[in-house]
Amino acid sequence: MTKTAPIYFNVKKAREYLLENGHVYTIRGKRSTGTTKARKGNYFTFKVLGNAEIERIKSVGPISLQPNLSLSDRALEEYFDELMPYIRDSGFESPREWWENVTMSAFKTCILYHVRLLDWKGDQ
Repeated sequence: MTKTAPIYFNVKKAREYLLENGHVYTIRGKRSTGTTKARKGNYFTFKVLGNAEIERIKSVGPISLQPNLSLSDRALEEYFDELMPYIRDSGFESPREWWENVTMSAFKTCILYHVRLLDWKGDQ
């Protein structure tokens, strides 16, 4: 496993799901995978949530996800269908809610990752 840059969980629902269940699916721009620290906050002021392993699952969604893209757009409906198998372990109630929390405007590709806390003590 490769050591990689920390991953931040500032969206409350995803962070709480990660802490309660020891893993979560998350959508990010292109990033490295491997072992790292899961954090809340920012580069300068943060709280460590635990040691984590990040696994790339697949690219998802339209080529470019812009915040102003209409939620009724056909591409988003296909995107929502693509996310359905992962909703249960995302922390969100629906693909639409998940989409509304994706802050990817600067990225051209959205990638689905699975993040697992390595030092989580709960039942998995």
